[in-house]
Formats: sequence, structure tokens, C-alpha cells
Amino acid sequence: MTLRALHTAILRNAAMLVPASVRAEWLAEWKAELCYVNHDATAFCLGSFRDALWLRRESFSPRRMFSLDSPLRCVLLLTCLAGLSVLLAFPSREQWLPLFSPSRAGQFALAYLGMYLESLLVLLTLNPLGLGEYPANRYAPSLRIRMRRWIFLCAKVALLVPTPVFLCVALAPIFPLAAWMTFLGWIFGFRWVLADQKQRCPVCLHFLSNPVEVGDPAHMVFRPHTAEATCVRGHGTLFVPLAPATWCSTQRWQYAGYSRR
Repeated sequence: MTLRALHTAILRNAAMLVPASVRAEWLAEWKAELCYVNHDATAFCLGSFRDALWLRRESFSPRRMFSLDSPLRCVLLLTCLAGLSVLLAFPSREQWLPLFSPSRAGQFALAYLGMYLESLLVLLTLNPLGLGEYPANRYAPSLRIRMRRWIFLCAKVALLVPTPVFLCVALAPIFPLAAWMTFLGWIFGFRWVLADQKQRCPVCLHFLSNPVEVGDPAHMVFRPHTAEATCVRGHGTLFVPLAPATWCSTQRWQYAGYSRR
């Protein structure tokens, strides 16, 4: 085995420790740097194990594991919270299971529907319900892909609805004001859902990044004063007015070059 083949084998073995999502890019970067190493190339390659282990450790950090950047992870977390609330309320099932009987299910549904509508009215006074403008252009993906944003929003709302209800049932025997948890839980929960939706790319549904402030509030007559955030996958840019004006009062998304395939 030649020395060059040995170094390549070391790097390939170290790459097995790197998370699969960045493995190819990591290996290509180390191979490129190896071409400029004139001495102690073996020690240089052995140092790749330290870098690979650091990346592996970072991939298992609590901050990354509980990050809601991925839409699938966000939905799974809300599903787990809903399931946990049902498990907490299960010991007192003798009290709430009769509510779902045919004779009382209608009254139960109407009572919570009224509370649900009241929470939406309160939310409307605290926070606008609009999600911004997402006009289609020549770079916009197909309608099927754009509809995923609304499916994702409906899934979050549907998973959020039962969690405060069952938490209220679980805490009612020990906390007399537990009924207010459903009302307040829906208000703050729906407010979080809207804020979360506004910060995501409408195509890949991941969080936007690289926010920068553009413009100056003293020169708004000539140019807008906005905060701009981009999708790291290149799907577009979000423009959020920092000083709303009559001609620029809500956030606006602009699609970038995106393949329909």
C-alpha cells in the first residue's frame, strides 16, 4: 500500500464517525487539504479523528436534538406532548370518559368549541392572524409543494388542541383553576404556531437563517427598512418590515431559483 493510499484510508475510516448528512462534504474538504500538506501527512490525517468525533458529539447535543428546525421533528414533538397529556389524564378516566358518551358528547363539544372560539378572539386582539404575503413568481414550486405549508400548519393546530384539554383534566382534582389552562394554553399555543410558521421557508418548512437588517428608518421614503432572512437551501428570501408603512406593512416572501423536480 502506498503512502497516499494509506492517508486516504485513514480519512475514510475517520469519515465513518461523521454524521451522514455532512460526511461527503467533510471527506472532500479533508482530502483537498491533504493535497497541500508537505510534511507529517500521517499525523495530519490522524487528526481527522478528533474533528470527526467533535462533529459526532455536536450532532448528539441536547440543543440540536430538541431543535424544531425540522418540520418532522416539530410534528413529532407536538405528537409526544399530546400523547403525554393523554397519559397524565388516563388515571382519572372515570371522570372524563362519560363526557364522550352519545348523550353528553354534543354538550361537551359545544362547550369546548365556544372556549376555542373565545381563545381565537383573544388571540386576534393580541396578534394579527395574517401569515404575510407569498406571491408566486417564475421560481415558485408547484402547487402541491406549496400546499405542504398549509398541511403543516393544520397539523400543528390539530395536535395542539387536545394537549391543554387533557392537561386540564389531569390537574382538575388538585388544581381548581385548571379549566383556565385550556383557555390560556390555546391562546399562547396558537400564538406560538403562527410565530413558528412565519419563521419557516414555505418550500422546505425549515427555519430561515442569516437575518440581516437592510435600510435605515431615517430614509424610508427612498428605500424600505426591513429585516431579511434567507433559506439555506436556496428557496428564497423573507422580507419583514421593521417600521411598517402603508406600502409595506406585512412580511413578504420572494421565491428564488428553485427546481420543480
